[in-house]
Amino acid sequence: MNELTCCSILLVEDNPMDIDLTQRAFAKRRLANPLEVDRDGEEALARMARWEAGEPPPLVILLDLKLPSGRPGGLAPHQDASPISLHPRRRPHDLGRGA
Repeated sequence: MNELTCCSILLVEDNPMDIDLTQRAFAKRRLANPLEVDRDGEEALARMARWEAGEPPPLVILLDLKLPSGRPGGLAPHQDASPISLHPRRRPHDLGRGA
């Protein structure tokens, strides 16, 4: 198994600004793990077929649970990586709490 492949991080995110923010955060912290990006649930589901064919899955999946297309929640049961869900920091009900 390729060491870089086994330690990659998959970001499943449709918002270009969030993708850019994640890439900048990784660069700022000088994370060595390669960041792979799928822009919707369908791309991520297609990637899963490659995992089932023997391609090693990423170490971690950063998954936007509010993707407009595809079935983002359908990824978690089918992979061996550790899913981490991303949520907006400020939601309307958080605004009065000083979040």
